[in-house]
Amino acid sequence: MESGHRLDFAKQLKRACDKQGIKGSAMKDKVNPVYLDKVKQLNADEAERILSRMGGKLPKRFIKEKLSQEEALALQLEIEDEQLQEWRDKVVKLREEDEKRDKKKKD
Repeated sequence: MESGHRLDFAKQLKRACDKQGIKGSAMKDKVNPVYLDKVKQLNADEAERILSRMGGKLPKRFIKEKLSQEEALALQLEIEDEQLQEWRDKVVKLREEDEKRDKKKKD
């Protein structure tokens, strides 16, 4: 199960990087400034919690100092926002399916 989560996270990271036109070491130059601003508003405890949720290649890049802490946090926040939006979309679909099923039962 965890390897599936890692694969999903890797896809999310790649999607976030592709969205920003980021390839390889260029990741450092292409961090979304909106998320960098959000990172600057975090306190140390919030930043640590976000860092603890990183997966895939992102922690390795951070540890090897290819990314600053702010850049790694910004990428993580962007990935989490995308995951949240995908989750919301799935919930909407499930609710719609439930409503259709309930209407069929009533008819």
